Amino acid sequence: MVGNVSTSLRTIQFGKFELDSRTGELWRNGFRVGLPDQPFQILMALLEQSGEIVTREELRRRLWSDDTFVDFEHGLNAAVNKLRQVLGDSVNDPMFIETMPRRGYRFIWRVNCAPDAELRAETERRRRSLLAAESLSMWTRLRVVRIGAMVIAAAWSRQPVLADAYRALGRLLSVE
Repeated sequence: MVGNVSTSLRTIQFGKFELDSRTGELWRNGFRVGLPDQPFQILMALLEQSGEIVTREELRRRLWSDDTFVDFEHGLNAAVNKLRQVLGDSVNDPMFIETMPRRGYRFIWRVNCAPDAELRAETERRRRSLLAAESLSMWTRLRVVRIGAMVIAAAWSRQPVLADAYRALGRLLSVE
């Protein structure tokens, strides 16, 4: 959904990122990403007006008070560059932030806003899926170690168990 984003929604999703507007946290694939305050404020401004140009002047007013004396051009460029670095974005081939020369910036990726409960449920489903995959992988490794131990024991004692161990290993490797 490209268009204005309500900041009353706590979580905003775009690409592999989730932004929590209340806590000021940015998450990528379920892992928190460090984002300094000024790049965060720029990202919020761009998301609030997704698909529209956010002027450099609007960003200046959002980042610095009127009585603050700062090299605005350098400060804004540095903050936008930091934001692009964190997002893995590029000036020449933008995925998220498009530069509008001498005017401002526009957020160009599709933005999803869902109620918090729905997003939490989806995040929990993804987390459980990853844990299940890791657990399955662990059990598979334990089975291979067990079969390997059987092969070694059979070879050591030269018993007919060796044939059973080879069959079990063959079934395991052909199925998984």
